[in-house]
Amino acid sequence: KLLSNDLSVGLTAEKKMDELYATVLESGDWEDDDFVKSYSEFMGVLLAAKEPLSMNGMQLLHGHDPSIAFGDILSSVGPLLNGWRDPKTPVRIVHLSLRDYLTSESRCSPRAFVNEVEYNTKLATMCLATLNEKLTSELPRIEYIKHGLWYIPTTFKTAVPEDLSYACRFWIDHVVQIKGPIPS
Repeated sequence: KLLSNDLSVGLTAEKKMDELYATVLESGDWEDDDFVKSYSEFMGVLLAAKEPLSMNGMQLLHGHDPSIAFGDILSSVGPLLNGWRDPKTPVRIVHLSLRDYLTSESRCSPRAFVNEVEYNTKLATMCLATLNEKLTSELPRIEYIKHGLWYIPTTFKTAVPEDLSYACRFWIDHVVQIKGPIPS
């Protein structure tokens, strides 16, 4: 479909990229409610996260919600991502123009649009839920101050699950960006 499309002749680079993204996204099963929910949750977290998360990390933050099947959406959105084939590798978008496209209501189709503000709020609540559930006294003791500077040592990242590590480091960043009332 991409190779046979002659309509992009004379378009700006941005319009050509938008057309490419729209064509890839059209391959999704937008009639399936589970696909739509999984797409929304996956892309929302991917774009609102403060650092890239792996597929495992995203699933853990969602609490292994059985109604969210990230694997099901990857056959259609996978060409727009790097790192999704290995569940332990951080997933990244292939180009920043994809973020611009997906977060622009005027450029993106309504069903593929990602409201980054909404997902920032969701990430804040997911981080707080993760902290409440998993921040226990059984975690390995780790020194947090070294030479007068705050830091999170690399042993923390390997000794603690990815979702808890992310929540410990970024919960406050998400909370301070919440606009409006926090959903219950």
